Amino acid sequence: MFLMQATEVEFKSMITFTYPKHYPMDGNIVKLDIGAVLQKVRREEWQYLWFLEFQKRGAPHFHLLVTADVITPKMRVDFGLHWTARIALREWYTQACPPDEYMAEVLKMAKFNTHYSSWELIRDADGARNYVAKYAGKERQKRVPARYASVGRFWGASRGLKPKGLTFDVTEKEVEQWLVDHKHPSTSYELVPRYIWQYG
Repeated sequence: MFLMQATEVEFKSMITFTYPKHYPMDGNIVKLDIGAVLQKVRREEWQYLWFLEFQKRGAPHFHLLVTADVITPKMRVDFGLHWTARIALREWYTQACPPDEYMAEVLKMAKFNTHYSSWELIRDADGARNYVAKYAGKERQKRVPARYASVGRFWGASRGLKPKGLTFDVTEKEVEQWLVDHKHPSTSYELVPRYIWQYG
């Protein structure tokens, strides 16, 4: 959340990657899957920020913010089928999905991952920052399912994504008062975050 608020990089679109009916319960597998997508993103020379959430059903779920400001149907299909093929050909998936369901499930996955809503332009100037501020801190989506192993990191970013440096000499009380005065969302948090930012 801090990096997203502090960077000068402007993310122009967001891609969502969701697992199908059958999904892995091992973070090592999941990170290899998102890693394969990130290789493709790096080839496009886009800056990126990804974060992991868990859906109500327990499935891992990725949001990938990228600097791509144009999305063509070909791009959407290319990335959607890349993710679909990655999952469909993994050993864990071919073992988890019954053979009589395999083709139907893969087709469903392809349809979902190439749908226009799976990769959308961010229209508001602060849309990406607001999204991360609103959703990345949601406790329910960060709660690791009981059977899930080796969760690892919940987020990652391209190497060029750096926060701009700002330093303020203030006391803790002054920070707390500033938050109250500006009706900052963190005033409702049980614990005040280590890093505080101002919108806009």
